[in-house]
Amino acid sequence: MCNLRDYDWMEFIPPYSEYLQKELEMWHKFYPKGPGIKLDLGAGCGETANFFLLHGAEKVISIEGDPRALALLEKNFGNDKRVIIIPAMVKGIKIDIEGSEWGTVIETHNAYPRLHRLTAFGDRCALHRLDPSERPDITNPSDMRLLAKYLMVLQGRKRREWLGR
Repeated sequence: MCNLRDYDWMEFIPPYSEYLQKELEMWHKFYPKGPGIKLDLGAGCGETANFFLLHGAEKVISIEGDPRALALLEKNFGNDKRVIIIPAMVKGIKIDIEGSEWGTVIETHNAYPRLHRLTAFGDRCALHRLDPSERPDITNPSDMRLLAKYLMVLQGRKRREWLGR
């Protein structure tokens, strides 16, 4: 398990270092670990790329659109052949990777974590949409508990009532 000292070599701009300090424990609970290729949309300065590499990833595809964060992502990982950096602002996501959905984690700092069920396809697959109408206070413990519960839902641990079934 990594700790904050494993990030001392990296350069950050706000708010990425604050996210790291507040969320590293949560990352250990929910983020995918182990070998393979990891996709990091909204890679920031490379804090999650470092997490994935420290936990066994062979390669990380890091996509970042903020020019300030992208500059530090390049500085932190531009010479690391295990990290592929793509400068892009992602405006929408569709995930349909047969067999890999169960390791999917969606984290957001902007949209309140409410899922609205659109439709279901049997017991193992459902289509949901995030409702961005309210914003959480990430300094509020009850909002953070709700966010943690939301992340567990996306990992398939607690689906029932919370998804509105």
